[in-house]
Amino acid sequence: QRWHPRLLMAAREATGQPPNAAPMRSYLKRKDWPKGLIEALLKDINRVPVRFFVIDDSGSMNAKDGSFVEKGKGGSDKIVTTTRWGELSQAMSFHASLAHAAGIPCEFRLLNGADPCVIGIGNKSESEDSLKFLQMVMEEPPAGQTPLCAHISAVVTNIRAMEETLRDNNQRAAVIIATDGEASDGDVAAALTQLAHFPAILV
Repeated sequence: QRWHPRLLMAAREATGQPPNAAPMRSYLKRKDWPKGLIEALLKDINRVPVRFFVIDDSGSMNAKDGSFVEKGKGGSDKIVTTTRWGELSQAMSFHASLAHAAGIPCEFRLLNGADPCVIGIGNKSESEDSLKFLQMVMEEPPAGQTPLCAHISAVVTNIRAMEETLRDNNQRAAVIIATDGEASDGDVAAALTQLAHFPAILV
């Protein structure tokens, strides 16, 4: 459940490095982001250089009450109805592709479906392979329980390992938990209290 030491070292080094601004701007422009919002995100990445996504792929995510915007020609966008998993997959694909383009160290943790996937570190080929693997895994239908507490504890362990570097650079790690239910392995609120002792923000 922990990062490989080489990956952890790369993430530590990245906390002192700016993101790859040019490919990031190019990616977001293709997504029709306005210039001001792109520049604001660049500044935010410098403050929050490492991100952890905990992704609920339990059976309840098959519920068909999700939606996403499908881009059409000439601004003819439309709302597409999908499962909760379909909606979440769209969002995670965006964040993973952004991490790859900008070189932002991000760990994506599916609760049941695969080992943690790290994107945005190493050479471009390594990051691209990780991106493709995550996208492939998220094409599978969700199933299983909701072991949120175990994954939160693993994230806390990773942040503890880079705490000194983050504090020295006046930076924080971001922890994003995307779930629709209660944990099946304990009290989430209690698990999250561990984050209060570290330079981290929680979504």
